[in-house]
Amino acid sequence: MIPDINIPSLPMVEIPQGKIELRDDRTKQGWTVEIASFLLAQFPVTQAEYVAVTN
Repeated sequence: MIPDINIPSLPMVEIPQGKIELRDDRTKQGWTVEIASFLLAQFPVTQAEYVAVTN
């Protein structure tokens, strides 16, 4: 469960949990990983915005 973070100037979207196929073209190997859900900024974030949120 993702905590409710209320940052009005930084709209976020939830990326659902699931499996993703990864591949390394150099070694020609692939594998599956499972990721937990996470929040992603809806729009690009500047360094100043990042500092304002993380500090």
